[in-house]
Amino acid sequence: MRHMHGRVGQSLGSCRSAAIRSLIDAGRDLLKRMLQAPRHSQPDHLNAAFAAYHLEDYALTVSEWEVASGNGKPGGPRELRADAALAAAHADRKLGRVEASDVILDEWERRVSSRIEDNPRPEPYLWYRHASVATIRGDRAAALRHIQRAIDEGWRQHWRPHVEPALAELRDDRDFQAMMSGLETRMRVSCANNSPTTKPCGRNGVAERQHNPVHAPSRTARQRRRLKRSRHTVPPFHLQPQPGDPHMKIQSLGHVVIKVRNIEKSTEFYSGLLGLPVVAQNEKPKMAFFSLGNHHDFAVMEVGEDAEGTTGKQVGLAHVAFKVGDDLDALREAKSHLEGAGVQSAPVDHEVTKSLYFSDPDGNQVELYVDASDAWREEPQRVAQSGPLAL
Repeated sequence: MRHMHGRVGQSLGSCRSAAIRSLIDAGRDLLKRMLQAPRHSQPDHLNAAFAAYHLEDYALTVSEWEVASGNGKPGGPRELRADAALAAAHADRKLGRVEASDVILDEWERRVSSRIEDNPRPEPYLWYRHASVATIRGDRAAALRHIQRAIDEGWRQHWRPHVEPALAELRDDRDFQAMMSGLETRMRVSCANNSPTTKPCGRNGVAERQHNPVHAPSRTARQRRRLKRSRHTVPPFHLQPQPGDPHMKIQSLGHVVIKVRNIEKSTEFYSGLLGLPVVAQNEKPKMAFFSLGNHHDFAVMEVGEDAEGTTGKQVGLAHVAFKVGDDLDALREAKSHLEGAGVQSAPVDHEVTKSLYFSDPDGNQVELYVDASDAWREEPQRVAQSGPLAL
């Protein structure tokens, strides 16, 4: 591998599985070229096993793993060893070698559990490893629990089913889809705001979690400069239109209407689960109107079961937010209520609010939040913060 040049050599020179992940996005042909390279060391064989796995050559995956681990513990970076081990375990499953797969999974599950027990604040990716093991074993319930724990602890990397064959088997699971939608919202907000709890976004738009967010500074120097500028560029907050203001006199946000496939399902979700009172209904078009004190504050409109779903990259509404209280107990109660109905959510700390993100039956994003700070009144830029939230 050290004899390779150009793009492939630059990507693979470190023998890190993260480089392979980038190659998967770039194209399968690069992975094939990688497998043609000479293999001189255990890390080379681990990389080959991981690449073969993503090319769905399961026999070669197992073979390369066995070569790498033939003399005991494989060498190479820990992350690469773990990725290759889980790839081999999943490949064994695909080949019907369940016992061989369980041997690998038992060992790695023991290692991950030990690292979690020995660390007062384990890194979120350890729960991600637990989720991968559970998925390969076919235990979806455990996998979803571990994924939710990883998200709760601040995980925001690698959630790409098209490059995670084990997780890809969960892609049709409604709870998994809700978790991923909530996580994507968190990442988009973090990337847009460059939150103090995240590093700048990478080429794929994914914000990387700092190693020790508990001790992270409240603001970076760059953010302090930006905040200082914002005090001169953001107009003061006025609860009512000011005399002499040349702009249109919009007094408040009146209501939001979203499109849904099935009016009955959506009414049950927003009224039966979230508790929004229905105050009116319409037949043509089919609509349901909900009120939180006004004539109506929110409505859903049926467009048919054949309507296209939402995607991450399209213009339109990102999410609708509803306030549920003024303290974390109210948010915890909301989270428990959602979980009781089988709806998974992603907690996010926005500093001025604490929030939960999840999806409705049609994939529309919903936020439930509690107010946490009035700092935005003096420093408007404070609303543009985002970070992990443990509930």
